[in-house]
Amino acid sequence: MAEPVELVMSDNKIYSTIYSEDRQRIMIFKVQTRQQKFDMKTMLFDTDMNKITEGRYVADYNERKENYDNFQMGNDGSFVFTHARQSGNRDNSNGLGLYRKDPLRDSFNFREIDLKEKYIDEVKLKIDNRNQRYIINTFYYKKNRVVSRAYLSGYGINRPKNRLFRSFTEIYDSLRYEAKSDGMLRLLWIIFYTADHR
Repeated sequence: MAEPVELVMSDNKIYSTIYSEDRQRIMIFKVQTRQQKFDMKTMLFDTDMNKITEGRYVADYNERKENYDNFQMGNDGSFVFTHARQSGNRDNSNGLGLYRKDPLRDSFNFREIDLKEKYIDEVKLKIDNRNQRYIINTFYYKKNRVVSRAYLSGYGINRPKNRLFRSFTEIYDSLRYEAKSDGMLRLLWIIFYTADHR
């Protein structure tokens, strides 16, 4: 990059930066949550910091019952993140969605994830660029909050409205030990590969 690139910002808020796995795309985005609004602005660049596109997403927001997380970008420049929602006074979420912004569009698309009336916690999202899919996994709980199963689903990158697979997997004592010793993400990848979704 021969010349510095100036980013025009209308305020003093801090921007976040993420990269695609192949390092060919750069996303700079800013999130503001105030006055019960979720306000996101995005800017997509190539490796020479040439701006490809901008985007903005604004929605009503309840910080006690909603959580936007897992901001990631695919090698194609698509920007994705999850949105978990709670209902009533429960601590766990029972609503989950996947947002996606195509690299050459300003708008965001939404895909509701069917949880079959389950309550979830600690949602994780991974972009599998090689196999062109998004992978979402999470634990869900019984009423006594004892971990009983893990949820796993996959969606095509180019067609995220089409679910490729979904499973609710029983967690036995040996897998629970893995979760305690190596963390949830490692456990869920064990479940993913043993479920024969490769």
